[in-house]
Amino acid sequence: MAIITRRYLIEQIRSLLSGGDPSAGSKYEPRIIMSHLQNIINTKLKSEYFNVTLPSDETIPDGLVLATYDSVPVESYKDRSRSRLPAQPIGLRRGMGIFHVSLIDDLDNPFIPLQSGQNAFIKSQNFINDLFGQIGYEAPSDGYITYTVDLTKLASPISEVFMRLVVMDFDKYDDFDMLPLTADMAEDVVNRVVALLNNTPPPDKKVDSKTEEVPQQRPVI
Repeated sequence: MAIITRRYLIEQIRSLLSGGDPSAGSKYEPRIIMSHLQNIINTKLKSEYFNVTLPSDETIPDGLVLATYDSVPVESYKDRSRSRLPAQPIGLRRGMGIFHVSLIDDLDNPFIPLQSGQNAFIKSQNFINDLFGQIGYEAPSDGYITYTVDLTKLASPISEVFMRLVVMDFDKYDDFDMLPLTADMAEDVVNRVVALLNNTPPPDKKVDSKTEEVPQQRPVI
């Protein structure tokens, strides 16, 4: 599977724009492609800038955004269930990189974040072993989050959840940094940029304002 980077997206776009003519893609400067990429990725991720001050006066660094993932698949896993994170969130204290997880149709009731291994302790406590009917999740460092129940086997089975992750602003990624996009998202972004550029003529080359002097002809006597 290809690693989704800025360079990868630009190369895919230029390849599609070329239509078999390698020189065709070069009609569009990288900065123009990048501008369209940023706009479409922000729309795709529904990115929002945010500034959060934590109770201990800690602040979340600048240059981060909240990226929304509307339909993250859930799969059964052992006696519970899990979801692969759609992107690698920024590592923040208190696990705030995974900012929000909830049912798609119940966004006001987010799941309860637990520290890795904390669910086993909770299970041993009779009074709170079911989290008072709430759903919790742990985020081990394996690219997944694991839920405290098997969401796929509830009375109304859950196959997808809603997530918001803290990721870097698109401008902060280098050309070879992995972007917070799934393969499907990347393909859609590439196709959208290509469609936009195919409907927009490439910019005219800059013309020097100085015009060549035309030799003055002497009048014929």
